[in-house]
Amino acid sequence: MKEKPDSTMTIEQIDREIERLNREVKDVRGRQTEVYTRIVGYYRSVKNWNRGKREEYNHRRTFELPGEYAEKAQLAGTKDEIRRRIDGDQKQSGEALDLNNIASYQYFFRTTCPNCPPVRTYLAELGFPGSEINVDMDEGFELAGELAVCATPTVIFRDSAGNEVLRSANLQELLRTFNKERAAG
Repeated sequence: MKEKPDSTMTIEQIDREIERLNREVKDVRGRQTEVYTRIVGYYRSVKNWNRGKREEYNHRRTFELPGEYAEKAQLAGTKDEIRRRIDGDQKQSGEALDLNNIASYQYFFRTTCPNCPPVRTYLAELGFPGSEINVDMDEGFELAGELAVCATPTVIFRDSAGNEVLRSANLQELLRTFNKERAAG
């Protein structure tokens, strides 16, 4: 264990400590590690980011969900697993989405999400009754955790019994789904 410099050290002691640390640094062996992280919806090597984006990366914070949310998220699975289950359930049932079965929706959004406003606008055009849940608020965050909503925007469509019949995570999915169903119906 290395000694930590303290405020009672003399200039000579500090200089010796700096020399010792410089010698240790010269003995460090290894290779450069390439870091990938998410940028605007995809992963890319941080070294290829522009200066402004790298500075933003330096200010990022990682966090862990508090206990109960982490357990719920773990039980629900990843976003892709949830998507596969929902798609699988719909395909397995062999039933096409019937727009008449949709009774309401829950729209999860964040105030800073750039992809959320187009989804809100489209939902208004669809004309279904629904509720908007801001996940920046404690109540919204809690409900998102309970329903395994992992990203915004997310829209959960429900039938009159309250069962989830469709989940969508972006405008393109909504357009694809509802335009296809309208063309078929």
